[in-house]
Amino acid sequence: IGKKEARDILKIPYNKKVILSFGMIKRYKGYSELIKAFKNLDDSYICLIVGTGKHDPKTAEYIKKEAKKMRNIIVIDRYIPRDDVQIYFNASDVVVLPYIEITQSGIIPLAYSFGRPVIATDVGALSEMIINKKTGLVIPPNDLNALIDAIKKIFNMDYEKMGKEAYKMAKEKFTWERLAEQTIKVYKKVLKNENK
Repeated sequence: IGKKEARDILKIPYNKKVILSFGMIKRYKGYSELIKAFKNLDDSYICLIVGTGKHDPKTAEYIKKEAKKMRNIIVIDRYIPRDDVQIYFNASDVVVLPYIEITQSGIIPLAYSFGRPVIATDVGALSEMIINKKTGLVIPPNDLNALIDAIKKIFNMDYEKMGKEAYKMAKEKFTWERLAEQTIKVYKKVLKNENK
């Protein structure tokens, strides 16, 4: 489905700047910083937080409590069936991962597959998956001002072109075939070193 239909389903006006945070709700994903950021952004920005909070109910309750006080945060606290994932990504303009800590995330290739650029913190290997200013923006973790600035900045850039670059990267780098090739290459290197 297209952006207009996705936004109609979610009752989000088409003229809003929609930032998606998708996946299981857990404290380490930086939700407190994300909520603080949206307290500093005007109502032209909408934060769409989507995913189940059952693994971290305390964080999920905090997010829902804060969202009730604000008009620019929408929380959907439930497991999202595979067929419905497209609704949330297609309704968004940009995906945000303000993680405090993590090694890797499958959300970046998923966002890229929907042609969405990503704002992510420089933790774990996240920055290795983003070409800064081309497929998204990389910011320091736990830096509220950097998060606010990145959200504003990406909408002053050609974020749709960034999304196209992200989609191109997904097709070239994050396919199952490409991952299989890389895995085989690692195994061959290990076997070659063992036979020396």
